[in-house]
Amino acid sequence: MVRHTFSISEKMRILQLAEKTGNVSQVCRENGISRSQFYEYKRRFDSQGIDGLVNLPPIHKNHPQKTPPDIVRRITDLSLEHPVWGCSRLSKELDRNLIHISSPTIQRILSQNQMRSKLDRISILEDRAVFEDLQLSDEQTAAIGKVNPCFKERHRKSNRPGELLIQDTFLMGTFKGIGKMYLHMAIDTFSCYVFANLSNNRLPISAVILLNNSVLPFYSQLGLKINVVETSNSRCFQGDIENPYELCVICNDITHVNTKGKAKTHKLFTEKFYNIVVEEFFREAMAEKEYSNVDEITPDLQDWLLYYNNERAFEGYPNMGAVPMQKIDTFLLL
Repeated sequence: MVRHTFSISEKMRILQLAEKTGNVSQVCRENGISRSQFYEYKRRFDSQGIDGLVNLPPIHKNHPQKTPPDIVRRITDLSLEHPVWGCSRLSKELDRNLIHISSPTIQRILSQNQMRSKLDRISILEDRAVFEDLQLSDEQTAAIGKVNPCFKERHRKSNRPGELLIQDTFLMGTFKGIGKMYLHMAIDTFSCYVFANLSNNRLPISAVILLNNSVLPFYSQLGLKINVVETSNSRCFQGDIENPYELCVICNDITHVNTKGKAKTHKLFTEKFYNIVVEEFFREAMAEKEYSNVDEITPDLQDWLLYYNNERAFEGYPNMGAVPMQKIDTFLLL
């Protein structure tokens, strides 16, 4: 990404906007800067105040002991290839390739290229993965995932709506006059569009009702096919063809995949939505009204889902601030 030069007032505006919105990625995108450039402004402002935002004078280009550009490029490439490696390890690796550079020199070169710390390098990789569609190695993806767990969602997303859905069931709790209440959900990994309903059980038939009444009609109306549905290990989704859920997906030519060892990435989608729906809907709804059964809550949940899917900006991967339905509409217009 090209680095832009901003005045002090422009840098202050960017920092204040990020603090106000809480969305660094969107602010960087709108102003045409990288996350590493933004955090460089923030670090300098936090340590030096307004003086830290003054544009530094250019460094003299010629120096008798300057490291050749091709060696500098080899160092930065190797550091991004292995973002968690320290300068000593980089120096030893270069030695094996007959490139003799000391650790302090490597540290200086990395600092000059805004790659001083592990977090700087990971931030650069994340920017390139998002804005330049860089294909990351397993090592690079794991490094980013440790710093930003939701980054793994990007590698679980599909190429179109309906290609991969994640379905699960959560116990919301036991309520007076209602009993146990379960939330059945299905999430489109391309757009984060969510389908959900409530029931007093986690039986397979409740999951089937969500598919038949909400999910299948939605994609049918769009002229799209559901390819894969990934579910948890819940008994609701397990069993042979006698299980109503298994029979439903077979009849609709949908591939059913059980999470098994992939449970962690599966939960990144389901638990994120669970936390949102509890915080933004259930707490307010249960405080404002006294419900006597699940059927009374369902219409209010569906009204909230209309807002969630059609108006609420979804932060993070894979939407990067886009509204779920907006992302689907954009795909259909391509």
